[in-house]
Amino acid sequence: MDYSKKSPVLLTIGGSDPSAGAGGQLDLRVGEALSAYVTQVITTVTVQNTVSFDDLKVLPAEIVRGQLATVCDDFNIGAIKVGMLGSEENARAIASFLGEYVTRRAVPIVVDPVLSSSTGRAIFPEHATSVYTKLFLPLATVVTPNLPELERLMRASGKGLPSGNQLLENKVTGLMELSGIRAILVKGGHEQGEFIEDRLFTKSVESSEMVARTFSHPRIGNTEIHGTGCFVSTYIATRLMQGYELSRAVDESIRAVQLAIERSYQLGSGMRLLNVKSICDQTGS
Repeated sequence: MDYSKKSPVLLTIGGSDPSAGAGGQLDLRVGEALSAYVTQVITTVTVQNTVSFDDLKVLPAEIVRGQLATVCDDFNIGAIKVGMLGSEENARAIASFLGEYVTRRAVPIVVDPVLSSSTGRAIFPEHATSVYTKLFLPLATVVTPNLPELERLMRASGKGLPSGNQLLENKVTGLMELSGIRAILVKGGHEQGEFIEDRLFTKSVESSEMVARTFSHPRIGNTEIHGTGCFVSTYIATRLMQGYELSRAVDESIRAVQLAIERSYQLGSGMRLLNVKSICDQTGS
């Protein structure tokens, strides 16, 4: 990697995972595998491993905002990935800072609404979910919820989530109209079946018509994998920083995570860990 002064860098905002299977540690590994320099703002320190999520300590909002100000003042931020926020106070502080920041310079923002852990533990207050729809979605280039996260976002906006692709499309349209966001990647890993369908919904600035693209791929076994959401969102943010068009970045991220799952390994006693080095094989890095 050859970095020059003021080269664009990726900024990731989220939690710390001591198992390094997700959170800031995985963000760092994915970004560097794509030849990006990664800066990090930590919102939450977690106590977790591949078996369980035991505890977390949310950092004070003033510390989080201080990290943001210090990093953004020094580095040339080329893209931002927002992950685990931990509290409503952090969410509001980060959204306020980013709202001011993007008025000075336009950078792509990828929002991964981390509302619960891989083990199912809720890690963001239910009552504060509307902060995402009101404050973060309008700032985002793309938001990347899985199906349970999408359901919770829609519930916070007053919209339910019925089954069926057409009804899902209608509800995504409603969420777009409510929040102003123009791109939503709905990750389908929680669906049953031999194939997984991830769906990218986009609206252009020039047209109100929504375009839906489906990325279908075979499910790889039944083993639980740690960190897939972090992997995909960080991958997309890095590629957007490097000039990729959104659909291409999403397509490549999905193929990359599939390969990382195929080559995953089990170092602990629970969930398997993604093989991030497989990115180099896919991209030739």
